Amino acid sequence: MDEKIAQQKYYELQALNQQIGQLQEGLQNIDLQLLELNSMIASLDDIANAKSDNPILVPVHNGIFARAKIDSFDHFLVNVGSNIIIESDLANTKKLLSKQSKKLEEFKEQTIKELREHIEKTEAIEREVLKNV
Repeated sequence: MDEKIAQQKYYELQALNQQIGQLQEGLQNIDLQLLELNSMIASLDDIANAKSDNPILVPVHNGIFARAKIDSFDHFLVNVGSNIIIESDLANTKKLLSKQSKKLEEFKEQTIKELREHIEKTEAIEREVLKNV
């Protein structure tokens, strides 16, 4: 393998490794978002099982809470994007979160597929380079 082709393969490997790193970072972010969605669904279940006269802790900011009493467990205010808030009952709110979770799972699968393709390309280039050394 001549030097020019070897250098080209080296740059290609660098680009692929950078993309692999970005995809891995993206997968970590997706996993965190899925964890948060599952936590939200569990919190809704906890709220649904709570009694209206029991106080709850409402997060004000990171690590800061206020005591509050919920007078109704029937409806929730849900931000659906672009600062648009709708009123939704428990079942629909959980359904919305489940849809978001499903879309994230699909995106995760697509990202994993893309990651595997990049890894396979990297391995193929490495085999080619080693074969010609």
